[in-house]
Amino acid sequence: MNAARCVARAKDLSSVAGIARALREAGRDAHACWSEARWVMDDVRRQHRLSARAPLPPRATQQVADMLARLARDEPIAYVLGTQPFGPIDVQVRAPVLIPRPETESWALRVAAQLEASMRRVPRPMHIVDLCAGTGCIGLVLAHALRHVRDVRVTLADNDPEALALCVANRGRVPCGATRVAVRALDLWDAAAAAQLGPYDLLVCNPPYIAADEHATLDVSVRAYESRRALVGDTPNTDGLDYYRRLAELLPQGYMRATRDRALPSAVLEVGAGQAPAVESLVREAGHGLFTTETV
Repeated sequence: MNAARCVARAKDLSSVAGIARALREAGRDAHACWSEARWVMDDVRRQHRLSARAPLPPRATQQVADMLARLARDEPIAYVLGTQPFGPIDVQVRAPVLIPRPETESWALRVAAQLEASMRRVPRPMHIVDLCAGTGCIGLVLAHALRHVRDVRVTLADNDPEALALCVANRGRVPCGATRVAVRALDLWDAAAAAQLGPYDLLVCNPPYIAADEHATLDVSVRAYESRRALVGDTPNTDGLDYYRRLAELLPQGYMRATRDRALPSAVLEVGAGQAPAVESLVREAGHGLFTTETV
């Protein structure tokens, strides 16, 4: 069913049940319909400052209809709502910048806990670099975890102007973000620019790791709305490992701070399904520790 017909046939857009029914008829995932309907209703009520029992005025009902039409076109719910929860932060999102995933959130929070524990034991200056930052979610969660520690800096780096704009917007969602979090345009293949990022204590990165020929197999909500550049990258990336090869070249070039805590990883990289052994081999050959999570 196309989006216009979906909205036209919707009999009740003033209740969660009515929105969920319309989403099911539009072909949305049956298990997600109720959650998405609640999120849409909560978002509209929040924006219009309506209580849970207050009837929706015409403007609010039209907003529900507009959001429903977008969902009927397979647009991700995060883009429709404009935010995505990521740990303690509601990250602003906007197409086509990559939407933060739960797998990324999981390992970012684990690293945040490691950093927080280490800094409690031995407070010290720390510089964290988040490469291929996208929305900035990873670096910002780490900045949030260390918000009570003095002399902590985070650099969010990306080569996509739309991603950089979101990084700037999202750093305002973290205490001291305006003063502690820097946003920089960076081409990973520009060696001189990469050198200017150092010295740093920890590098985190969720790089493009989808092999070029796999892009066509991704869900339509990903292919149609999220940046191919963020998923596959700017290189041929036939095996999904191009960015890891580049990172392995950069890691041993002396940008790592010599006084960093050796109990912590020096680089934390997200990898795609089945890529962990190859990436671990690449980075181990560069002489650095690695903490990985394999996505599914």
